[in-house]
Amino acid sequence: MIVPVAMLGNLLRIVTLFLVGYYYGEAVAADFWHDIGGVLFYFSSLIFLFILWYLIVYGCRRTHTNPA
Repeated sequence: MIVPVAMLGNLLRIVTLFLVGYYYGEAVAADFWHDIGGVLFYFSSLIFLFILWYLIVYGCRRTHTNPA
């Protein structure tokens, strides 16, 4: 799951970089968003991977209660 999440994160980063450049200008996209967006999408992809890991490991467990 690491490769698809990394590719999706980079795709979203590039799309937002283009959108920021279109709406706010090339200077904002090249200076501010390029640096901040990289860190933001890196950590969001990492958090998404941890959520996927948790769901794979613990999401399939069900608690069975015995009726008294």
